Amino acid sequence: MKEIKLRFSDVSIGEMKKVMTAYVNALVRQGFLHMTKKGNYEVASNHVPLQTVDEAFKRDAFLFH
Repeated sequence: MKEIKLRFSDVSIGEMKKVMTAYVNALVRQGFLHMTKKGNYEVASNHVPLQTVDEAFKRDAFLFH
């Protein structure tokens, strides 16, 4: 476990939590993380690496829609 200190100015803690939660949820959807129990996540060991450029394009298109 590591502690992370974030620096921000005109952003509320609530807004920061929303952004962080959205980012973690995106990592879960992409298969990079999985939830072990509420609020705890582990790196997914079964994430399949990309094999082709087409797979990379499809993944990236999904991320930015």
